[in-house]
Amino acid sequence: MKTSLKYLVMTALAVTLVASPFVSFAKENATREQSERSSSRMTDKGPKNEKSNKVERVEKQEKKTAASSRAENENENERGNSSRITKTDTSCLKAYGHLIAPGWFKKNGSITIDANCWLPFGIAKKFRGNNASSTPDVIAPVISNLSFNPAQKQAEIRWNTDENSNSVVFWNTTSTVDTSDTAANRITKADYTKNHRVILRNLTPETTYYVVVKSKDASGNSSLSNVGSFKTLTPTADTQVPVISNVVTIIGTSTIQVGWKTNENTTDRVYYSTILPVTLNASTTSYVSNTTGTQTHALTLSGLTPDTTYYVVIESTDTAGNVTTSATFSAHTGAVIVPVDTTAPVISNVLVAPGVSTTTVTWTTNELSTSKLFYSTVNPLDIGATTTATVLNGSLVTSHSISLSSLASSTVYYFKIQSSDSSGNVTTSDQFSATTTAGI
Repeated sequence: MKTSLKYLVMTALAVTLVASPFVSFAKENATREQSERSSSRMTDKGPKNEKSNKVERVEKQEKKTAASSRAENENENERGNSSRITKTDTSCLKAYGHLIAPGWFKKNGSITIDANCWLPFGIAKKFRGNNASSTPDVIAPVISNLSFNPAQKQAEIRWNTDENSNSVVFWNTTSTVDTSDTAANRITKADYTKNHRVILRNLTPETTYYVVVKSKDASGNSSLSNVGSFKTLTPTADTQVPVISNVVTIIGTSTIQVGWKTNENTTDRVYYSTILPVTLNASTTSYVSNTTGTQTHALTLSGLTPDTTYYVVIESTDTAGNVTTSATFSAHTGAVIVPVDTTAPVISNVLVAPGVSTTTVTWTTNELSTSKLFYSTVNPLDIGATTTATVLNGSLVTSHSISLSSLASSTVYYFKIQSSDSSGNVTTSDQFSATTTAGI
């Protein structure tokens, strides 16, 4: 079983190597060298000439490689962003050819390997990040072509670097731009590129800004530009009137609340009248106003007459003095609804003070009402009988008092109290009695 597994692994490795572009390159290189050696022996069999031819071949190969690298760099600059070098790039083949082709170091010596080279399976894990060159990168990016494209409230900052690096922009409204201040205005873009573009937003129109850009490569080397400056553009004159929309009203019996929106900050007036037309700015036309610029508005008309039609016009003015008015619209105040009183007064605290021929009855009610006292010597007392006497006080009071005179002494009298409020609700007490005192 182990032998079969080993056989399968060796077979897969062999297929991978045969399919690898580096094997093809190694075969082509070996064939070319064999052909050149045969040609050299035919022209000159001397060891000195053979060495000269070999040097010439190496020089041609190096020139070809350099030309290919220059073409690739030019294409990369045109694209504007770093791109991975493809597996057909000869510099990458040359960089990693020693892993397959024998005698590679003898022929090519030591070179610096581009970190963007495509690596074959298995080699990337071993060699990526462990560049064949032992020389560390200590050269900072070179910043060039710094330019500014300002608008009224923003500006586009562009620059180039000679290697892939990030983008940082520091800015200030004073000529001193402290890049070491952690609180300084800055924007950082972590993407590595050679062509840098950063947008500064929310700037103040017609203002000079001072800028320093910074770029740092993958090895931590960074460069700062000199201080540059630009001035944001002057705003164009505002001649557009505000737009009024979404008008709503909330109606009360003596108030009308008017709400609306505008597409820019405005101050406002709401004119109103009970007659047409509504004459704006006339001394006889009432209005309410708001002097704070806003886009959402609400003003309340108060002290209005109930159940009345009012005609309303909205006026909005922007900061440039452009004025717009709404069409006239109407709103009708609500009628005052008086609740119907169906509750009778409540009688309480009844007191009787009999004398020899007199009696005084007092009581209270919980609302203003009249005072009426029924009395008789007949029991039970019938308030509808002709034999029942009454005393009425039509004043609306809450404290009631009725006095009786010319009564018989030592006689039992029967009483009932009745009170009526302004809505006609009547309440009658239960029967009660009192006895006049005996005469001397």
